[in-house]
Amino acid sequence: MCTSPIRVIASCAAALLLATGCTSAASDGTPDATRAPASTACGASTPIPRVDIQPTGNRLSNASVDLLASERTVVPLPGAPAWVLATDDGWHVTLDDGSAVTVTDGDVEPADPIDGTPTTDENGDIRSFAADRTLFRDPLPDARVVFGGSHGLQDRALALSGPTRRYRHNVLGDDVEAAAIEIVDFCSGEPLLTIELDEPDVIEGLSPMLGDIDGDGTHEILATVSNADSGARLVVWRLDGTLLAESPPIGRGNRWRNQMAIAPVGPNGEIEVIDVRTPHIGGTVEYFRLQDGELVRVAASAPNYTSHEIGSRNLDLAIVFDATGDGQLNVIVPSKDRQQLAVLTRTDDGVVEIARRELPGSLHTNIAVAPERNEIALGVGDQLVVFADG
Repeated sequence: MCTSPIRVIASCAAALLLATGCTSAASDGTPDATRAPASTACGASTPIPRVDIQPTGNRLSNASVDLLASERTVVPLPGAPAWVLATDDGWHVTLDDGSAVTVTDGDVEPADPIDGTPTTDENGDIRSFAADRTLFRDPLPDARVVFGGSHGLQDRALALSGPTRRYRHNVLGDDVEAAAIEIVDFCSGEPLLTIELDEPDVIEGLSPMLGDIDGDGTHEILATVSNADSGARLVVWRLDGTLLAESPPIGRGNRWRNQMAIAPVGPNGEIEVIDVRTPHIGGTVEYFRLQDGELVRVAASAPNYTSHEIGSRNLDLAIVFDATGDGQLNVIVPSKDRQQLAVLTRTDDGVVEIARRELPGSLHTNIAVAPERNEIALGVGDQLVVFADG
């Protein structure tokens, strides 16, 4: 049930699709046609390394790394790591002080620093997420742009926009959240659609997430919507901006969900939406399924996991991939102290933790994946830890 109004504003480009015809300009008076297209190749569907795994923002990887049996390599670094990304032959590591290094076969070399959270372009070059924000009229200052690439969104880019301070939870490092989602054509730079939330709601995150939640072959849009009265809930929109479904809210303010993935993790491969409920004070991994127009929680883990540090913009401590080598997808999520990686699997009876892998310190970075090498990497202390199947 929708708990607050949501407005959908079709821009000029969307109206053109409906044969009405119009022209439009950016809020600063700049014609939309002059806005710089994103550097991601138009219509590209090839995954590129990102801290949130997929260009869609979906933390789902096709890697297969047996965490229990894999070889662990620990590489000392010249400082505390903040972000890790896969390269063709190793890893790019951004350090807490803003500097960067590359790690190749255990060798550490200086690298060009990146301003803000790093990602890669279609050529494999490391760059900042900020490069794509110029596509949008009013993006969050720390917005991560996500891209469709397929499933009906070949040339679509989406970002959280409409910065507002009407909900000051501050859990992500500041008191600015989003009041809207902008959708643009990233080949032409044309705005297509804006989904606006009315007060008191905000979108509490850094990006929307795209995935086929209803199994119709087309992406839907997922976001975490919060307010001071009822806390966070998961909300799903169709591509035209109309509301498809939402979960019940947590029930009180200052209670957050960290949306993790949209993946076929159900016991029989059903598509489920996965989050971590209150990762700072509870840490329950939840699994939702679309049923009769609602997101219904169908399973939940025991508590005491986490996927976020308070005040951090790193939302990528937990991901989904095959972590046992049996071909079944697992949720990989840190223990509450972030010193172990737990492997969860869905069963007919709910959720089972089937294994843990010790870390040589507390996880501080995203979990990075190199699917073509079946490796994952992460940062703890002043070290890069790499797990690789033999």
